[in-house]
Amino acid sequence: MRKIGGSALPALVAVVLYSGVLHATDPSRALEEIVVTAQKRAESLDDVPITISALSEENLEDFGVDNLFEVANLVPGVVFSRAPDDGLALTVRGLGTPARTQSFDQSVALFLDGMFVGKGRMYSSAFFDVERLEVIKGTQSTLLGKNTSLGAISVVTKKPGEEFAGNVKVSAELENGGYGLDAGFDLPVTETLAFRIAGHLVDEDGWVENTVTGEDVPADKESGVRLTAVYTPTDSLRATLSLQATDSERRGNGFQFVDNGNFFNQDIINIIGEARLDDTKSAICPECPGGESFHDTKVESVSLNLDYDIGELTLTSITSAAQYEIEFYDDFDFGSAFDEVNFAIFNPGEVNAYSTFFRRDEDYDQFSQELRLTSPGGQKIDYMGGVYYFSSDWSSSEEQVWATPNFPPPAPGQLFNGSFTNN
Repeated sequence: MRKIGGSALPALVAVVLYSGVLHATDPSRALEEIVVTAQKRAESLDDVPITISALSEENLEDFGVDNLFEVANLVPGVVFSRAPDDGLALTVRGLGTPARTQSFDQSVALFLDGMFVGKGRMYSSAFFDVERLEVIKGTQSTLLGKNTSLGAISVVTKKPGEEFAGNVKVSAELENGGYGLDAGFDLPVTETLAFRIAGHLVDEDGWVENTVTGEDVPADKESGVRLTAVYTPTDSLRATLSLQATDSERRGNGFQFVDNGNFFNQDIINIIGEARLDDTKSAICPECPGGESFHDTKVESVSLNLDYDIGELTLTSITSAAQYEIEFYDDFDFGSAFDEVNFAIFNPGEVNAYSTFFRRDEDYDQFSQELRLTSPGGQKIDYMGGVYYFSSDWSSSEEQVWATPNFPPPAPGQLFNGSFTNN
């Protein structure tokens, strides 16, 4: 799989070309119309009076985009960073939600086929079989609703076609090792009922060699499956049911603890850190599975969308439920950090080695119901009215072990040791 990096200019040019701002040199070549749903109705991108970056399926495939983190490289003004503990920081035009506030919803909302996705943990779930992605910039709370004070990302997945068809894509990671497999099949049953089933599988090695465990980290494994059914009993009624389940695992991390000698003292760096940042590291986490940090995120969702045309108006109902479970083991000293002799000097009477270790278990579920009536758009007066209900429950159990030498100075002992829960 191709990596995205280096200059942002090619990505910027690709987006500009796609949005039709740069015209082709051949005047006889017509520009393709881009249809977006940023205002909760299908409209031409040229008719929408807000700033939108729209990426088609072809754009995403050309740049080898496998997740939302890589999408940020294609959209000017968007930054999506991933902390060691998978805390996500998504910003649009420099504003967003801090990375370590997992109990909060993001201030840049994510919508999956119209379903509001409440938690940043779910943003790293498997990304596959996407027809279009829209990044909507600026305050959109009036139209899009909950948690869109800074913008929104709308992911539109592929829907079943009227004829039997399928696609299979196999890719290889040549530099670090790994492969990817994506497939989707349209299965029409009758003239009014059709199904699409899509699958996704990725197994990739990392770019940093851990000389202690022999692993190339961070190593990623992803799997996902989605079943979509579309039922159109009449010209005025359309029902879309979508069920999705994904599992994302990350083993190890590429972080290293380095310092130029100005840390608390040089002896500490010699024990728990490395002198330089490179493509190798020496790290062990005795409390982690296999001696490496380990993240497992399981996400499941179901949504039912009903669209009913009443004259020129459209009545829409979106009923959805989603949940995730995570199990995280994190080695936050990023090194071998296992020296009994020096540990005894800094921590008399204790027998543990240096180890800064976190374990987290989180459970989240949400339910939402949206009902709205929408005008067709493009009129002298456009309007939309509706009601929205949302309920969610989040719980977290966390264990922290801080055994970093001489921290916090100058008092002996450590901060934050032990277990705690939040909900």
